[in-house]
Amino acid sequence: MARVPASRAGAGAAMLAMLLAGCSGSEPAGGDAGSEAGGESETASIATCTTPPQNGAILERDVEKGTGPHTVAIVNTSAGSTIVNVRDAASDDLVLSFFVAEGSEAQVSDVPDGNYRIQYATGAALASDCASFAALQGASQDPETVEFPSGSAMTLTYELTPMVGGNFDGEVIDPAAFAAD
Repeated sequence: MARVPASRAGAGAAMLAMLLAGCSGSEPAGGDAGSEAGGESETASIATCTTPPQNGAILERDVEKGTGPHTVAIVNTSAGSTIVNVRDAASDDLVLSFFVAEGSEAQVSDVPDGNYRIQYATGAALASDCASFAALQGASQDPETVEFPSGSAMTLTYELTPMVGGNFDGEVIDPAAFAAD
């Protein structure tokens, strides 16, 4: 896997083509009416979001963690909308989550300093909370942690492109781990 360091002060972006085909091994959460993972179930009668969030909308943020000068950008050419989680690498706490519509690009430009794990999940329909999927098509994460050091303004861009033999293999994760707060 080739990794290009994130750029300083927006001079460029690290481009990673993520292999979403590897995500498809992740089973949708649920399986029967009684099973649930983070409010997601594959039951056909589950309520779905009536007003989807705007592309780039922040779905959740740990306000105690604050904001910072760093940017996480997503180019979503995958088959489905994507939810991106930025988690503290040490504690696994969710720092922020944002929505990227199918075929769109979005970024969050106020990520605080720290070490993070970037996770992403795709799905066809959002659940009624409009902040999670009714059924995940797959959930993965960058197997390497991302460091956003103080004293810099860095941008990291992920290109989510379904392709066999891409230059980046996402690490498949349990949908319940993705949905955890």
